[in-house]
Amino acid sequence: MHLPTLATTLLLPFTTLAASLHRRTIPASTIIQDIENIHQGVLANTAATEAYDGGNLLTTLVTGTPVLATVGAIHVANRKGFVDANLAPQYGEADTRAIFDKVVDTVAVSIPAAVEVIVGKKEAFEDAGLGPVVLASLRLLIDDHDTFSAAVTAKSFMGDAELTAEGEKAVDDIHDAIQRGIDAYSS
Repeated sequence: MHLPTLATTLLLPFTTLAASLHRRTIPASTIIQDIENIHQGVLANTAATEAYDGGNLLTTLVTGTPVLATVGAIHVANRKGFVDANLAPQYGEADTRAIFDKVVDTVAVSIPAAVEVIVGKKEAFEDAGLGPVVLASLRLLIDDHDTFSAAVTAKSFMGDAELTAEGEKAVDDIHDAIQRGIDAYSS
């Protein structure tokens, strides 16, 4: 007599879990916000890097910490975007256009500019002993960029060759900019 009630009680948590997983569809607006969060982190990193002038150990700890903290913030935003992109459905043409436009208007501009500032501060970072830390940060961020971009590209609409080429160019330009920074700190 109590078997149906017991079965219902036991199955209810699994049904709830399955329903919650189904509701976790990631809209394009979430990916767009992830890109914006990365962009804001990059802008903060650029400002912190521009303010960094090197110096002795104490000065470096005080003025270098914001540079490293912003790298951490970019990394966290990027990993969230990576997870969101992997959970996202296949996007249609309009959503893909909106995502690619966001990339082109934000991180495709801010990341290359940030790398130029980082390269311009190479002597200050190296003199303070932070050159290897900057290099490691750039390597982390290129991996973040490549994996997030691959996840987004895999969910993007591919029926428009011009749109696909625009997205691939933005991704490649960002990768190449970060690679220039890695090359500068590797020599």
